[in-house]
Amino acid sequence: MTRRGAVAVAALWLGAGVWVAAPAGAQAVISNGTVQLGINAEGSLNFDGVGLANVATGFESTFPGCLCEGWGAGVSGGTFDNIWGGANRAAGNFNVNDVTFTSTANSARSTVTIRSGDTDVLRVVHDYSPSASPNLYEVTVTITNLTDGTAGAGDDGIRYRRVMDWDVQPTAFSEFVTIQGNGAENLLGTSNNGFATSNPFSGRGSVGGVPQDADFSNEGPLDQGALFDFGFNALAAGSSRTFITYYGTAATERELLSALASVGAEVYTLAKCNPAVNDACTTGGAPSSFAFGFKGVGGTPIPPPSVIPEPSTVLLLGSGLLVLLVGAGRRRRLV
Repeated sequence: MTRRGAVAVAALWLGAGVWVAAPAGAQAVISNGTVQLGINAEGSLNFDGVGLANVATGFESTFPGCLCEGWGAGVSGGTFDNIWGGANRAAGNFNVNDVTFTSTANSARSTVTIRSGDTDVLRVVHDYSPSASPNLYEVTVTITNLTDGTAGAGDDGIRYRRVMDWDVQPTAFSEFVTIQGNGAENLLGTSNNGFATSNPFSGRGSVGGVPQDADFSNEGPLDQGALFDFGFNALAAGSSRTFITYYGTAATERELLSALASVGAEVYTLAKCNPAVNDACTTGGAPSSFAFGFKGVGGTPIPPPSVIPEPSTVLLLGSGLLVLLVGAGRRRRLV
């Protein structure tokens, strides 16, 4: 979304509650040498010209246009029904308190508290660190019940949303997007609407008529994003729920899928630029593909992409088969 559109979206979101600005100076740009992230104090992306970037190419995926990337967490049912808080750079942050933020050159940790009146209800921690794959950053998300009683009710008593507007360079505002993983136990639904609010109790919506709550591959070209809503079991007093998210980039879509498979991701979105707009872009995802994934959400780990021989290998295989067939024919004639 263009910056003018982002202003309009932010104006709509202001009606959702009292939004507050992030503490000054509490942000960081971190990198593992392959992936670069710009992180705000409350755990959302997009700071100092960086959202999710590919170090090798310098291309961005979330910072151009609308800075629509963030999270929301809340309680469904029980005493604190519909209490939520979250962060999104496009419109500020809602009901996030006691913010602490620390960082190094390659890691960052954000901690916030969500309140109901004077009562601390949830603590949400986003811990960013390099993963086992050089193409992925690992984000450990921990949600803790700070009350004396049960927070939420039932198997979706704790809600979590992550949403981002994909703007993949060099064709920002025109990308192809994939979402996979619907059917995971804790996944309530998905959408390609990266402009939605971070409120986990609000509607998901859709861009360009792409179906909600359904897997799809290479939808586009559109100015679109990805949204994931999760529901977790109600939390007893003092207990926590932890799951893992991943942000990543690679030279091709196939390489990025291999990285996601290597860490056991269960749910994910992929985004790549538009070949019809820029010759540097290919259907295979070059020069830079981008991804966001989840693990520990009740899904099945994705398999690695199937092995497809290179064209030269196919030619060699074909030549070998031809020699075998000719040899077999000669033997039959000699008999």
